[in-house]
Amino acid sequence: MVPARISFHAAERKYPILAPGMVLIVDSGATKADWALLDGQILDRFTTKGFNPTTQDGEAFSDVLEHLKVKTTKNLDSIYHYGAGCSNARARAKLSDLYHNFFPDSKLHLTSDLLGAARAVCKGTSGIVCILGTGSHAARSDGHVLQHHFPSLGYVLGDEGSGVHLGRLLVQKYYLGGLPESAAQKVLQVLPQLDADFIYTFYQCQDQAARLAAIGAFVISHKDEPGISDLIDESFSCFIARRLSVYQNHCKLPVHCVGSVAALLWDKFSQQLSMQGFTPGICLQKPLDGLVEYHIHYARD
Repeated sequence: MVPARISFHAAERKYPILAPGMVLIVDSGATKADWALLDGQILDRFTTKGFNPTTQDGEAFSDVLEHLKVKTTKNLDSIYHYGAGCSNARARAKLSDLYHNFFPDSKLHLTSDLLGAARAVCKGTSGIVCILGTGSHAARSDGHVLQHHFPSLGYVLGDEGSGVHLGRLLVQKYYLGGLPESAAQKVLQVLPQLDADFIYTFYQCQDQAARLAAIGAFVISHKDEPGISDLIDESFSCFIARRLSVYQNHCKLPVHCVGSVAALLWDKFSQQLSMQGFTPGICLQKPLDGLVEYHIHYARD
C-alpha cells in the first residue's frame, strides 16, 4: 500500500522519446516534488512529498523512493533531479546516498532548481530566468548551463518579489499605517492573526517563511485592491533592481519565469519588466513539462 502522504497521478500526455532507456526527471521543492518517468513512448507523471537536503532529513524522501522502486518495473538508466538545496556539495552527497540505496546502477544528475528552471523555459537558447514562488532567485543562462547568478540569500536577507516578500511588505504596511483604509479593513477581516500578539508569536515560531507566504497569498488574491496593487509593484520593482539590474547589458534577452507567484501575477510582473527595459518571455507555474521537453529535444547529453 502507498502511504496517504504520497500521491501518484497518472500521465496527462505522451511524448515521443528519442533515446532508449528509462529516464526519471524530478523537480523538487521542500514540500512537493513533481516527477516524470519516461520509457520509450510512455510518460508517467506523479507528485509526492518533496525534499530539501540542506534543511531536511531524508526519512520521508526515502519512503518516496522505496515506493517508486516498487512502482518502477525496469531499471532506471538516468535520474535528473533538479531541486531546492542542491547547490551545496554536501547536500548533493546526502541526496546521492538516498538515491543509490534504491537505484544503485542509475546515472545520477543532481543539480539546482535554478538550473531546472532555466532548462525548462529557455528551450536551449539564451535567456534570463527567474524563480518567483515562496522564495525567489534569478540567473542568466544559455539554455543549458547557468552563466551567471548571485547566491540566494533566503527569506531573511533576500527573496524579493516572492510570496514571502509580499507577505512581509503587507505586515509592515498594515502595522505602520501604510495601507488605504479599505485594504486595512480587508486585512482585519481575512487575516485575524495580524492582531496585537502577532509580532511576538511570529518571532517565537519556527515556520516564519511559511507564515509570511500565507499572508502573501492574501496579497495575490487581492491584487487589484488599491494599495495592495501598489505593494505588488513595489515588490517586483525591488526584485528587478536587486536581481536583474546586473543584466541590463543583456536586457534584450527574454526574461522567463517559473513559480506560483510569477504565474498568478504575470501580468503585473511582465508590465514591470517592460517599464524597466526588459523583454518579457514565457512563464510556467511548474517547470516539469518544460524539463521533459528539454531532455527530449534540447539536451546536450
